[in-house]
Amino acid sequence: MKTVAIVGRPNVGKSRLFNRLIGRRYAIVEGTPGITRDRIEKVGEWRGRRIRWIDTGGIGSDDDLSSLVAFQVRVAIEAADLIIFVVDGAEGLLPLDEEIADSLRGRKPVILAVNKIDHPKRESLVSEFFSLGFEESFAVSAEHGRGVGDLLDSVVERLGSEEEGESDEEGGVRVSIVGRPNVGKSSLLNAFLETERVIVSEIPGTTRDTVEETIDLPQGRITFVDTAGIRRKRRKYDLLESIMVSRTRNAVSASDAAIVVADAVEGITEQDVKIVQAVFALGRCAVLALNKWDAVSEKDFDAVLKGFRAKYPTDAHLPVISVSALRRLRLRRLLSTVLDTVERSRFRFRTSELNRLLGPVAAQAPRKVKLRYALQKSISPPTFVLFGSGRPPHSYLHFIRNTIRDAGGFQGIPLNIEFRS
Repeated sequence: MKTVAIVGRPNVGKSRLFNRLIGRRYAIVEGTPGITRDRIEKVGEWRGRRIRWIDTGGIGSDDDLSSLVAFQVRVAIEAADLIIFVVDGAEGLLPLDEEIADSLRGRKPVILAVNKIDHPKRESLVSEFFSLGFEESFAVSAEHGRGVGDLLDSVVERLGSEEEGESDEEGGVRVSIVGRPNVGKSSLLNAFLETERVIVSEIPGTTRDTVEETIDLPQGRITFVDTAGIRRKRRKYDLLESIMVSRTRNAVSASDAAIVVADAVEGITEQDVKIVQAVFALGRCAVLALNKWDAVSEKDFDAVLKGFRAKYPTDAHLPVISVSALRRLRLRRLLSTVLDTVERSRFRFRTSELNRLLGPVAAQAPRKVKLRYALQKSISPPTFVLFGSGRPPHSYLHFIRNTIRDAGGFQGIPLNIEFRS
């Protein structure tokens, strides 16, 4: 879901506009400057599009909390995909408006909302603000709703298409099946579908095109995408292999999750792990299916799992399920794990909850590093922005990531951490 922050100097009508945009009175509206201090976040809908709106305190307030208010505004701007900069058309262009415009320019897309234009005769007042140089400006009256529909239309257009995983669930969940050649990817798809949907052969590289099939299950609609096997990277692929690898990458990018299939007879190889890491790099969830387990039933699964986690500690959170496509063993468990992982990838921490969680972590920060504040910027994949000072070492960021992962249940889900000084 895309986010829009509403900013401006005190008492220009930001909170009144916020209430108008979300369709109900939520933020406190009062004539005294500086009523709003904290960020207020609510979801509103316009023409079927859901948008997260953030109301902010006035920039440039002169009370004792001005520095904290300014910090909250900066956090909102960092989290936003689009900024609505509100000015007071009745009061005219002030030097503080120009200062705020200078600070916003070039950071994020900005739409200028000239508020308090309550009558068509006052629209000429908008021209004074053209000198701020923003591409789009709208004359609005937050109090009466005048011009707000046009502003919302522009916001929806500027935000573009919805993020994958953020739209409603009518289309269900897309799951790509990836892995090395001849590990049983197509057999697994056939087992899910309970039909011979795709050709299965012992010859590596049988599958070249991506194959999609959608089924309706009690858990919802699922689209499976079978992909070509990914060989160990060589100096140069031939044209066909290049196309196959590219299509597999595109299939994963368009999916909510990937089942990475490995061969239990061979064990979990370095190439299997690289494929998992490539899925994570594309921002998608992953579950490892250790296929052909019926052929190695004498193996101790716990020992295999322990060995994998010891060798690849960075990826130890990856769910691993032993299955047999041939015998259709533990396929329900595999599918349930995939769907649970996709669901968890859409989880969003409350900002207050996240900062309580990271309180003890902040207290353990290395010397010259300070963690002040954190927020979750987006979901699918979960992305977190940390505000502080210094240059945190990789080990400390890894500690933070694991803390968030454990608390959020983000196993098999890539987590993005951005640190801003």
